Formats: sequence, structure tokens, C-alpha cells
Amino acid sequence: MPKYYIHQDIEISNTEELLLIYDKEILISEHKIAKIPGQKVITREHFREPKKKIQELKDEVLNMFSFSLWQSFAMESFRHFPRYVRDQCMLAKKHFSEIKNISNLEAAIEFCLENKSHSFKDLHDSMVNLAEKDICNYEKSTVLPLPHIPSVNVQQRKVCEYEAHIHPEVAL
Repeated sequence: MPKYYIHQDIEISNTEELLLIYDKEILISEHKIAKIPGQKVITREHFREPKKKIQELKDEVLNMFSFSLWQSFAMESFRHFPRYVRDQCMLAKKHFSEIKNISNLEAAIEFCLENKSHSFKDLHDSMVNLAEKDICNYEKSTVLPLPHIPSVNVQQRKVCEYEAHIHPEVAL
């Protein structure tokens, strides 16, 4: 459903296969009804900004960050996925619109370019992986060494003593 209608009053009706959403008497959206209860049915068109031209989306993505590595990665993504530029732009906007740690993003871009992974999904996964490694490195660096524990001499028994407990008739 278009974002404009969030927190607005709407009317909903349904047929056997469709859920119909109206603003007053104007149909604004329709969704397939899941055949299995609990099943998710997603209309991707709602998330793809179909009214925007591809060039507008590309420009938005290219202008998200000013450093040249971002520009290079975005251009490579558009070049490698010409049929899916809109999807790549939507992924970029979804995953990178609120990035605060630019150094992790740069490191992830370098990793993706080195490994010829040009999708924004791969870039996102690389960033998550780097963030997890940073947390692990931080935790490792803050762990204090254990104090020295003196060794303890433990008395060792012969096997026949244990056998006597298991099979007392043999020990006789």
C-alpha cells in the first residue's frame, strides 16, 4: 500500500482471491489472499518505486555518499546487473541510507570489489560480517588472562580396582 495511506482511514473488502483496499470509493491497492493460513504474500511493486525513472534512482544512490569508492561500487553494480538496476537501487536505499560507520562501509566495498561481488546485498552481508568481526575482536581484546592455577596431583587407581566394582565375582 502506498506510504501516503499510513495512519489514514481506508476501506477494505475482499473477494475469494483478492483483498481490495479503497480510499473512499477509489481502489488504491489490491493484494492476493494467501491460500495457506499464515503464509506471506508480498507485492514487490509497492517497494520498487515504479513511478521513479531508473536514472533518478541511480542518482539518488550515487549521491548517498560522496567518497569515490561508493561511486565505483554503485557503477559496477549497475553495469553487472543492468536488468536489475531498480532492485539494486532499492537494496542500496534500504540497507545504506542510515549508515554511520563509513570506515566499515569502505572496508566492505573494498572486499566486494576485490572479490568481484557487485550486488548491494553482497555489500550489506559483507558489512554485517565486518561488524561481527569487530565485535569479536573487541571482546577478545577485553578478556583478561586467567590467573595461574597451581597443578594438583591426582591419585591414579589401577584398572583392576574398577573392574572389581563392575564384576565383583571376578575379583574373588
